[in-house]
Amino acid sequence: NLAELAVHVKKVKAVRDWVSGVVRGRVSKRLLILRGNAGVGKSTTVRLLAKELGLNITEWQNPDGGVDQESRSLVAQFEDFVGRCSNFGQLSFSGDDSGSPNHNDSRSMVLIEEFPSTYNRFSNQLSGFRTAVLHYLHATTPISAFSQPSQSNPVTPVIMIISESLLTTPTSVSDSFTAHRLLGPDILNHSGTTVIDFNPIAPTYMTNCLPGF
Repeated sequence: NLAELAVHVKKVKAVRDWVSGVVRGRVSKRLLILRGNAGVGKSTTVRLLAKELGLNITEWQNPDGGVDQESRSLVAQFEDFVGRCSNFGQLSFSGDDSGSPNHNDSRSMVLIEEFPSTYNRFSNQLSGFRTAVLHYLHATTPISAFSQPSQSNPVTPVIMIISESLLTTPTSVSDSFTAHRLLGPDILNHSGTTVIDFNPIAPTYMTNCLPGF
């Protein structure tokens, strides 16, 4: 539970306030990026807060297998996925309903933890991914900060969990995986985007979460 989570309470509060504010129409943001090292509690924080706030989580998952000429590309599928986030509350991407939206419960959030490779920053796949995210932001971010969502078209926030790996040797810099390398400045600096950095878990927090120490 949240009380036992080894993440600073201020960080948890920042995520809670963002999600609650967006869903309730008090905040005009649409995309939350949680970045930091792997294992610092980003995903766990989101899942526990979703349970606390009564929100369903719909996850984007990269399709299995290769993409051939007769199937839609990963980029096309992702564009379709994020494009419909602005129109429906809960999106189901299970195989049995072909991604049909579910209108029974409109309180939900979209969680993205799988991303295209950033090894080639000029690849069509990475470019298409960024285009799809920007399209979502342009389509859903209110022009005015005072705009309010209607009850019939509730806001579905998108949260990206980015586990960064920073490699500092000259031969490995290009292999580093960062939010900036993945998304670029247009997404990171968009008015509908919020970035929250998760720091490494402090030893004192870890000790408090381990009984007997």
